[in-house]
Amino acid sequence: FIFDGSVGYEWVDAMGTNATYSFTNCVVTDGTNEKEIETVVGNYGEGNTIVIDGVQVVASAEQLVAAVKAGATEVFLAPGEYNLYGCGGKTLTINGTKNTVIKVANEGEAGSDYAFDGSTVTFNGVTFDTSANNGSYKGFARMIGTYNDCTFEGSYALNNNSVFTNCTFNVSGDAYNIWTWGAANATFTGCTFNSDGKSVLLYGGVDTKLTVENCVFNDNGGLTDMKAAIEIGNDYGRSYTLIVNNTTVNGYEINDKGINTGSTLWGNKNSMGTDKLNVVVDGVDVY
Repeated sequence: FIFDGSVGYEWVDAMGTNATYSFTNCVVTDGTNEKEIETVVGNYGEGNTIVIDGVQVVASAEQLVAAVKAGATEVFLAPGEYNLYGCGGKTLTINGTKNTVIKVANEGEAGSDYAFDGSTVTFNGVTFDTSANNGSYKGFARMIGTYNDCTFEGSYALNNNSVFTNCTFNVSGDAYNIWTWGAANATFTGCTFNSDGKSVLLYGGVDTKLTVENCVFNDNGGLTDMKAAIEIGNDYGRSYTLIVNNTTVNGYEINDKGINTGSTLWGNKNSMGTDKLNVVVDGVDVY
């Protein structure tokens, strides 16, 4: 069955017929108000496949694994909450909505989730939730990640190269939005960071280049320990580069520990020397 939107409207009742339903150029509704795609895929029958504009829709972790095993490289993950698994060693694009919530599980090593171990994944429009993860480094193990228009609830740790565009990060309490940890390169463009007094930790076991452009950092208050928006620490003898352009900092404080940078944007809490740290702000080499 193929629907292209040319015949007005269709009500599709897909119940266990082992068919493939393809929709192109269609507006999905529930008969009264326009809805997102989940209205179409929310109750489809066992064995059916839904394809929207050439992209297969999956509505469970099991369906995602099956689709990837069958060779799918791009899917739409229907709204719902997901504990994903079994997608390692792949190149994937996962699309969704803000109500598509991907849980980041702690699978035994300080917060690491192995769902995409060794994969290169692009996420579009989904939400990540680490609130139930009690590990220190809450992220997907050894995954190269590209994130577009995504939302992050809770701290998120990077375990490989990562690019974020137009994403929103929310965290509360004594926690960072982002730890660069295992990312040699991390780039944030057009992102908004909401936290209670510290936001990004440039710190980890690899030499790291962190680039922040056209971003906004919002301090909601709550911490008594003075922290800048981006804190830099070093326990591994690594070298770090921080490049910041056209970025706004609302709140935060000048860190009184380590070298005083005089800035609420960045803090050098371990007093790293210029042999290990380089900071460039709006084209000016400030450290």
